[in-house]
Amino acid sequence: MTDRHQAGHQVALQLRTSEDALDVALAETLRLAALMVDARRAAGFGAALGQDALDEVLAGVAAINLARAEVVSAHARLADLADAQGVLWKPQAVTLRTAG
Repeated sequence: MTDRHQAGHQVALQLRTSEDALDVALAETLRLAALMVDARRAAGFGAALGQDALDEVLAGVAAINLARAEVVSAHARLADLADAQGVLWKPQAVTLRTAG
């Protein structure tokens, strides 16, 4: 990573990977919560059964969502910093820079 444009590109790629991972974690945890409710209902159990566990899973959803929001905010901040420093971080910009 000797070139600042390559460094910016690598950070951008990892940022996208992080955002994607958080999206997957959020979606999977929401699926878990829905499955817990559906399975309880299908089994004929009352609403109180497993409520504490559902509360914990939904607290996890909130935590993942907060982490996602922070990374999205960091994404905007990093893009602004890169632009202010003249760092080409978008894949096509780095390709054009190194090819030309």
